[in-house]
Amino acid sequence: MATVINRSLTCKFNFIKNVIIFFINKKYYFSIPPKNPYVIINENGKELLERCIGKAFYSIDITKSINIYIFLKTFFKCISKKNFDPYFEYYIYSLSPVAVFCYTANYMQFYRISKDKKITYIAIQNGANLGKGQFQIYQKKIKKKYYCDYMFCYGEFDKKLMSKVVEAKFYKIGSFVSNMIKKKKKKFANSISYISTYRNFNKGYGKDSTIGRDISFENFYSTEKIILNFLNDFCKKRKIKLKILGCTRSAGHLKELIFYKKILLTKGWVYLPRKNFTSNYIESDQSTVVSFIDSSLGYESLGRYNKTAAFCVRGHHLKIKGFKFSVGNLPKVGPFWSSNLDLNSCEKILNYLLKINQDQWLKIWDKYSDKICKFDTGNKIFFRILMKKKLIKKRKYYYFN
Repeated sequence: MATVINRSLTCKFNFIKNVIIFFINKKYYFSIPPKNPYVIINENGKELLERCIGKAFYSIDITKSINIYIFLKTFFKCISKKNFDPYFEYYIYSLSPVAVFCYTANYMQFYRISKDKKITYIAIQNGANLGKGQFQIYQKKIKKKYYCDYMFCYGEFDKKLMSKVVEAKFYKIGSFVSNMIKKKKKKFANSISYISTYRNFNKGYGKDSTIGRDISFENFYSTEKIILNFLNDFCKKRKIKLKILGCTRSAGHLKELIFYKKILLTKGWVYLPRKNFTSNYIESDQSTVVSFIDSSLGYESLGRYNKTAAFCVRGHHLKIKGFKFSVGNLPKVGPFWSSNLDLNSCEKILNYLLKINQDQWLKIWDKYSDKICKFDTGNKIFFRILMKKKLIKKRKYYYFN
């Protein structure tokens, strides 16, 4: 009996603690929100969409701010439904937009909220679907499909996965941001680039993450030690420059460099910090071969028709479900990928990519591009849909460079 009481008290305490944590460290607004034709759910992608569409967006991001006026208006409905759906719905109604965007495609609340037929709801895939992701979870969890008007995704495999959860008109465009970075005439620099997935924290991952179980920082990145030392030895034997394309922002550059220095104890490789959001795309375009373990930029590099070696072996190495190459039903080893931790297969892939010319590579990649990651240069499909719905005026494409 005492154990049951203790458990009940613990649950109540954790609930109260979570509520307090939720309400602290947030900005609070008390006024009625102004009308705005363009709304984005969560701040992620706001600046990107503002630049390419040329209009100011109003963001609704409950993780960073709360509008007290809207909150009080919807308080009892939120309590009744045990979620914040009424808050989002009334907030959108108050703004009277013509379109609501969500650049974080795996944010399920966006699809769950009730939709106003006068408004167009648009979701954009902003990263690869990996591990125990939201779409993998919700296809088993939901009783009825969620909804949005348009979903812009990487390719056919992602469309197949997402359409099990969300009812929408799907358009395969590849990576939204990659499409807006012009692919210049390629200059091969006799180099193999490795795309970093280092994160500037060392707490590891828990059961609620895409990993699906507890795993330490050191254990998770033990796969990097194997692949990077393999790449370093391979490059040294063939006198090829190994470049590591960093992924952290400026505050994390030093920690990221130290992280790789601890893995690669010999010289001969170079770390290239990410200068801005275009720099890694340009570097990958200018590499002889690009390699990665599970970076979204790796799939984007494939979308950009770069010779790319996908060593997606973390799942096999650490027994993590979903951490393999692509979400499609592909063999474990292919002409440019391996989901098995077999360095002999990895070496064959690199030798093959270095041997074939660009025309031969394009013939190979064309077999998979529609399924894995398209390349819609300038996002022409996206802008065509927006103009068709009269959400924007004349704009057929957009480039950042």
